[in-house]
Amino acid sequence: MESVLLHGGALWDGSGRPAAPADVLVPANRIAEVWRQARPGLHPAARIDVSSHTVIPGLVDGHAHLPFLHKANIADTGDVPPEEQTLQTLRHAPVVLEAGFTSCLSGESAKPRLDVVLRNEINAGQVPGPRLLAASPDLTNTGNLGDERCMHIYRAVFEEDMPRLLAFPQNPFPTEERVEVSVGTPLRALRSVHVELL
Repeated sequence: MESVLLHGGALWDGSGRPAAPADVLVPANRIAEVWRQARPGLHPAARIDVSSHTVIPGLVDGHAHLPFLHKANIADTGDVPPEEQTLQTLRHAPVVLEAGFTSCLSGESAKPRLDVVLRNEINAGQVPGPRLLAASPDLTNTGNLGDERCMHIYRAVFEEDMPRLLAFPQNPFPTEERVEVSVGTPLRALRSVHVELL
């Protein structure tokens, strides 16, 4: 990736000090140097005039759902085939990056491995997007938040038609935990509830 010089703007660094005039050199995708004024003889691949703008550090979304689609009912996300969902997720990543978010911590994925695939494509430079800490789909137990089944309508959990994602108190998630770890998912979106039978 080419180096870029952002010049003529104000830099707010999040330290508590007010924004001050600064030129910022960004080779690849990280800030390398900051000066009050760029040194003479510097020849970056691109110079961007950011006069009358403020440069800030990248924002962090602490609870992101890049694979989630704009559905009236979240359970309807499970009805979208994985191929279409993957393409739409790939379109979400650049939108989030262009909004200023350079890092996202996934709250949960909509389908197994979807966050992992997106993260890998972003890291490989194939898709523009924020750095992503991937998560699994919602792993829940029967009757808890995330169990979208209704007694009168058959529906497995919304992530996909996989009843095995629903766990029971005597077997809390070991199979799904092993599957998610084996495919490279660092976070598992676990929802658990203690039910005491009287």
